[in-house]
Amino acid sequence: MSVKLIAFVACVTLVAVGQSTAQETITTPIRVTSFAEASAVPQVGPHNGTLRTVDNTQVETVVSTSGIRVYLYSSGGDAITIGSGRGVATLSVDGKPKRYRYNLVPAEDASLKVDVDLSSVAGRQVSLDFQLVGVSGASNGRIVYRDVAAVPASRIPTVAAQEPRQHLKVEIVPVIPADTTLIQKQANCPVMDEPLGSMGGPIKLLVDGQPIFLCCKGCVKKVKATPEKYLAMVHGSPDSTVPRGTQSVRENVFKVAQVDQPFINLQKVCPVMDEPLDAMGGPYKVHAAGKAIYICCPGCAKKITADPQKYIGILARQGVDAPLLR
Repeated sequence: MSVKLIAFVACVTLVAVGQSTAQETITTPIRVTSFAEASAVPQVGPHNGTLRTVDNTQVETVVSTSGIRVYLYSSGGDAITIGSGRGVATLSVDGKPKRYRYNLVPAEDASLKVDVDLSSVAGRQVSLDFQLVGVSGASNGRIVYRDVAAVPASRIPTVAAQEPRQHLKVEIVPVIPADTTLIQKQANCPVMDEPLGSMGGPIKLLVDGQPIFLCCKGCVKKVKATPEKYLAMVHGSPDSTVPRGTQSVRENVFKVAQVDQPFINLQKVCPVMDEPLDAMGGPYKVHAAGKAIYICCPGCAKKITADPQKYIGILARQGVDAPLLR
């Protein structure tokens, strides 16, 4: 497809989208077949998003449970004023065929944004195709690129991250009528991923005082074995970021500090070797696309830095939201 035809189709798409509400299911993809190559190794942007270079423009993508934001910078790192720029983001969830299109409009913080509830895919890896037009400094005022991100899990209060969760109390308690709303909100068993009620009445656990509902008694044993994991899957992981390491073992690999301990307790296993984090002298911390992943030995860092989103996705599927770096 020629460059002119791509530009024409992208512009037609944006005109059609206009100012409509940004939450439309797409059954066929937007017809852009060539996305700009981004920088090979994404960096961390000023807003803790993924920072890539696309056509001599730096693009920072920030994905959260409350929406999507895109910040633009010149090659020298200066913020680019969005002005009358607009955009479209097409989102697909890892392993799902459906695609969702969202309109991006200028925000007060000089980003292009859409406010949309992504809590239903918290902890999942998503692919995003962006088409931005009217961008100052970009070739023909247009930027087209693709990104991959893990939607952070919903959060619990920051105070919960101050101390490690080493001995969580887990107890079975009766289900009461007031639990109906909570059961509907949770919907699925975090162990079997089956609808609550599909195997009889839901089983209610209190884990560190917070309710978790299971599809059957057979799931109780797994929750008791790793309560932090299932607490994070249902109620979110610690709401905190961790600092970049200062005690370097090798490039991008650092010794951990006390502030890392809640996340070490939550992750437990190295995503490369599938071994306990302390099995080979660890844990260590590796910087991965703006997040911290804990590993059992420095040798595992190479695979993670080569494909950070793969391992962020592995952790997300285990219910672990890798903390952001600051």
